[in-house]
Amino acid sequence: MVQKSQGSRTERRRWPRSTEPAALKGRTGLLVRIAAVLSVFAVLINIVAISMQANQLEVLSRILFAGLVVFLLMAFQHVWAMTNRQLVELQSALKDLRTARQHADEANNAKSRFLAAVSHELRTPMNGVIGMTNLLLDTKLSHEQRSYAEAVDMSGRSLLSIIDELLDAAKAESGEMTIVPAPFNLCELVEASVELLAARAHANSIEISCYIAPNLPDQVIGDAQRLRQIILNIAGNAIKFTQQGSVIVRVERGTRENQVAFSIADTGHGIPEAEHEAVFERFVQSSVTEIQASGGTGLGLAISRNLVELMDGKITFESEVGKGTTFRFDARLPSADEDTGASTAKALSGCTVFLVSPPGATRSALHDYLYGFGAQCISVGNFDGLAGTVASMKNASDGGRMMVILDPAAAKNRDHVLKTANELSEIVGVWALLKPEERRTYRKLMDDVRIGYLLKPTRRATLLEQLTATGDPMHKPVTSLRKTARQLRRVKDDAGLKVLLVEDNRINMLLATKMLKAAGHTVTHLDNGAKAVTEIKNQLKSNKSIEHDIILMDIFMPKIDGVQTTRQIRELEKEHGVPTRVPILALTANLREDSQRACLNAGMDGYLTKPFDRADLEEAVAGLMRTGDAA
Repeated sequence: MVQKSQGSRTERRRWPRSTEPAALKGRTGLLVRIAAVLSVFAVLINIVAISMQANQLEVLSRILFAGLVVFLLMAFQHVWAMTNRQLVELQSALKDLRTARQHADEANNAKSRFLAAVSHELRTPMNGVIGMTNLLLDTKLSHEQRSYAEAVDMSGRSLLSIIDELLDAAKAESGEMTIVPAPFNLCELVEASVELLAARAHANSIEISCYIAPNLPDQVIGDAQRLRQIILNIAGNAIKFTQQGSVIVRVERGTRENQVAFSIADTGHGIPEAEHEAVFERFVQSSVTEIQASGGTGLGLAISRNLVELMDGKITFESEVGKGTTFRFDARLPSADEDTGASTAKALSGCTVFLVSPPGATRSALHDYLYGFGAQCISVGNFDGLAGTVASMKNASDGGRMMVILDPAAAKNRDHVLKTANELSEIVGVWALLKPEERRTYRKLMDDVRIGYLLKPTRRATLLEQLTATGDPMHKPVTSLRKTARQLRRVKDDAGLKVLLVEDNRINMLLATKMLKAAGHTVTHLDNGAKAVTEIKNQLKSNKSIEHDIILMDIFMPKIDGVQTTRQIRELEKEHGVPTRVPILALTANLREDSQRACLNAGMDGYLTKPFDRADLEEAVAGLMRTGDAA
């Protein structure tokens, strides 16, 4: 029986008799008949007892017993009927629930297919816009033309960021946002993320730096892509909402086992207290006028909160108008190795380092690094009288090594930097701390063999390597030059490949072809998967081998898609006994994890997400070729 209340009126709706099972009706009728037989039997017994002049009390007891039996049977019949009715109702409710769940699953699947289609339809043309703009920027342009092309590139990347945020928000709402744990280098990921934001920060005259505690393990297990997304979201907001000052990212051990604590602090405008509760809500931005002008969807922090919670963590913030904001979050990142960084704890023991830099993120991070390396760090805010102070301490010292790190931001002008660096290099080791864009300004300083240089934001390993290398104060840093040389050798080794490009979009085909030819490769283009299968089949029939060194395969194509094409190519390789399968790189605009897994499960060796630039493409191709050579 179900009661349904509507206002003051109560309706009682009984289960329709026609819906009761036939077996239930049969059992009910049988019980009634049994009760009637027993009642007649009891009456007969009592009549016989009376005729035999039995004791009246005994007769009464038998009558009562017969009545009790009848009552119990009737009660049992009633309970049985109600129980069966409730079971019927429960079965019907379960059926309705299964139907509703099936409809919900179908709706979710439809939503997933819609997201995949939207991702493909939006990111595919964006690949053409950004890629072609990059090709244009590689040509000879006037200053005015270059500024226009750079504006198009910046606008395209901003639009791509908005598209990604909207798709991520939809994934979070549908419960499709997942974490894929794998080992990765924590320090490398954080430093690379900060470097990625450095150009934007420096363009706005904002200092940006990071500090990774040396007692953290190098390799941890987690989702590197999602962690990078959180850092870029929060630190990117910090840069956007900071008019002057600095942004610093700090990574340290948390209070729980396998917990890593992150904090991102800025000296921006701050968030009004009245808006604190809505910070993590979707599509919400600060009402402050200058912040509203910064644009954005208001989704970054909401997405970041979802990701942090998926990593078994929590995100909080503190903010004060006029002083800035600090976001803190933690994540469960178990160690993937035994190394805790303890070997660097005393690397600069006995050394004295003068850190000449204005207060802010850069000075704070470098000071903590130097202290952690065991050095005595003396922070100085300007260049005034620096040479005399260092000389006096050098003369009074007991022979310990002494170094100076000079940040031009603390000097009056360029000449002041050059003069001070020249004076100090006569007595101690000197390193200039430069932004990448300042290298041309201080080319004269960099050409001096007595003076080394460090780039902002400074990596922990680079700082330690430069200050400890050979122990020679006149050591000239060559790490970046060696790295460039290795990259050039690698590009040269991978040049001259025969590439089969399977891509149906004419603009993306032109873009990929131009990029590959610029890298020295020969490109054959086919516009659908069926043609690619036919081409490989013909090659195997005539040559017993595949002529191409690598295949670049689009996923969404007419006739048969890239996944099915790859499966058929792998089957052809098995049929003809090809000893080494050709590497296949997926070109996909779909960011969904299940789509990427489908590519790998079909036999692809890697995937490159659109939009991509020339460096991304060359790195992906080189990576697959190196993997194939190693195999």
